[in-house]
Amino acid sequence: CREQRKNKKLKMNTPYLNVAAICENTNSLGPGNRFVIWVQGCCFNCYNCASPDWKSNAEANLVDPILLAELIAEYKEISGITISGGEPLLQAKALTILLRRLLLLRPDLNVLLFTGYEYKNIHSERAKQLLALTDVIVAGPYIDELNNNKGLRGSTNQEIIFQTDRMISYKDYFFNQNRTLEFHIRDNEILMVGIPAKNTL
Repeated sequence: CREQRKNKKLKMNTPYLNVAAICENTNSLGPGNRFVIWVQGCCFNCYNCASPDWKSNAEANLVDPILLAELIAEYKEISGITISGGEPLLQAKALTILLRRLLLLRPDLNVLLFTGYEYKNIHSERAKQLLALTDVIVAGPYIDELNNNKGLRGSTNQEIIFQTDRMISYKDYFFNQNRTLEFHIRDNEILMVGIPAKNTL
């Protein structure tokens, strides 16, 4: 996180985020220009997962969530933030800290979150605190045979839950719009951003 903002260091008692990757500006993972965070670590084992390298709970990039929120707030061209993974609910405490700080600095931003948990099975108070800060949740495991190549959910079993009306005008986009992918080249790696169509990988 820009070397923990140069003059601040991550404290051991700080609930850090274990971040797999970020994309500072994309149009392929939610409506408008978005900042995307993918967290490292997942408790699911979905067949044909789009990001298998991010399943492991191994340490990737440890980031202070408050400092990351302050960094995101500086991107004036974005209209929202998308959180995916990995499994975000496994890092609910740190993400809650991040969103509380970010939305204090940038209340104009909308929040989209992907989780492999079915919404009806989310009972943790910590997870509920995180979800209360989101505008749209895409919930449920990816099932490869239910991938219809449409919209912003990987497979049709996944629920799209509009918790506020901030993105309700994009409802058709979430369910039916043709998908797009972006490929960002950085440090001799290629980052794929978006929901891949079936058999793309």
